[in-house]
Amino acid sequence: MYQKSTLISLKNILLITFCLALFSCGKRYDHDDGHAFIKSAREAVQQNDLALAETYLDKASNSNYGFCGNSWAGAKGNITLIQAEILNKKKKHDEALQLLEAMNGCPLGADCNKRDSLKIETLFLKHGKDKVVKAFQSVSTVRKNVNENGFDSYSVYVEELAYTFTFAESFPDYKFDENDRVINPKIDYNNFFSILKAYNFDALLED
Repeated sequence: MYQKSTLISLKNILLITFCLALFSCGKRYDHDDGHAFIKSAREAVQQNDLALAETYLDKASNSNYGFCGNSWAGAKGNITLIQAEILNKKKKHDEALQLLEAMNGCPLGADCNKRDSLKIETLFLKHGKDKVVKAFQSVSTVRKNVNENGFDSYSVYVEELAYTFTFAESFPDYKFDENDRVINPKIDYNNFFSILKAYNFDALLED
């Protein structure tokens, strides 16, 4: 009788322990928590406290951003950008580029213009700015990648860097005349820099 009672007690203890562990592992933070963690992670990176930044990013990754796909995509995109910055600070530039190449969600709210700028900054860190700028100036062929969801992108192969740079299509930087009429930008879709200037992509590659 004593042995049976002991076994029941042990089973109860194990069950309670399992439930507590399950509850602890399954803890989720809400939308506001997640964005606060992302902000704290970014600040930690600026202070060069990478371990703390990674802790905040783990919490941000386990946060619940609700039912809106845009909210999830935006948060995931920000987390990825910070993770890439951390890898760059660790001088793991190839890993940072791989992470950025895998980042998607542009149609849903991820900031792919920041992603593409960070790709170039990562190439600067890996090869040096002068070499990268010079290498991009020799680009001659631009390929447009048509997406069935309507969010297209462009790709150029930078031979000197042995790297294919893919960047998201964004809204043109429209200009207006004295009568507030839109002056449509003249885009040469066969010219890499013409596309960049028309879409107000980035000034990083200018001399």
